[in-house]
Amino acid sequence: MRDMDVVEAVLAAESDDELIDDSDCDPSWEPSNEEVVELESEEELSGGEVSSQLSGINLSLPSVDTKRSPCDPSPSTSMVTSTPKVTSKPKASNSRAASDRLGWHRDIDNSHSNNPQIFTGQHRVNLGGEKSEPINLFRHFFSESLLDDIVYHTNLYASQQDISNQLNLTRGELMVFLGINIVMTYIRYPRVRMYWSSESGVRCDIVADKMPVNRFERIRRYLHFSDNSTHDSSDTDKLWKLRPVLDVL
Repeated sequence: MRDMDVVEAVLAAESDDELIDDSDCDPSWEPSNEEVVELESEEELSGGEVSSQLSGINLSLPSVDTKRSPCDPSPSTSMVTSTPKVTSKPKASNSRAASDRLGWHRDIDNSHSNNPQIFTGQHRVNLGGEKSEPINLFRHFFSESLLDDIVYHTNLYASQQDISNQLNLTRGELMVFLGINIVMTYIRYPRVRMYWSSESGVRCDIVADKMPVNRFERIRRYLHFSDNSTHDSSDTDKLWKLRPVLDVL
C-alpha cells in the first residue's frame, strides 16, 4: 500500500472530536486581571501630533467572554473597529507678512511716485564707435576716479583694522579683483577656493593665474566704499556704505 493510501485511511477513521483532546481542561477556569488587556489612553500611545490625529478615532476593545474555556477552538468574532474622522486644519497665511516685507509702498518708498522727474540724460551710451570692446563699456561706468576712490577706502579700512599689516591695494589689482568676481558669476563653483584647486579638471585658470587665492580673500575682506569712522549715527540710509558708488552709477 502506498504512503498516501495510509494517510487517507487514518484521516477517514478519525473524527474532528477525536482529534481534539480536552481531557485536561478545567471547566471552572476564569481569566485573571493580568490576562485582560486594557487599552492604554491616547496620551500614552502617542504624543504630540499623533495624539491629535487619534482624537477623532473611536476605538473599541473586543468583548471578553469570561465563561468561555481557553480550550474552546472557536475564535471570538468581535473585532476592533475604528471610525476615522477627517479633520482639516487651515494653514496660517503668510501673504500679508510677505507683502509687508517685500512690498513697495507708494509715496513712502519713493517720493517721486506721483510726480516723476523728467529724464534729462542721453538715451544711448556713446563709446566712440562700433569697434568698442566690452571693457570700454565697463570703464564708462567704473571710471578711474571711482576706482581710485574704492582703492583709497579699502586701504583705509585695512589700516584701521591692522595698522601693522598694510593692504597696499592698487587700481590695476582692483581691476583684476573685479574681473575675477565677474567671471565667478557665469562660472559657478560651490566654494571660492575651488577656482584655485590643485586638480587640473577643477582649477579655473582664468582666475587662478591672475591672482593668488589668499590675496583675493584678503581684498574681499577689506573691500570698502566709504569711511566708517565719519558716518553719522543719526543717518537712516541703510545703503550708506554703498551710497558713493550708487551716486556715481
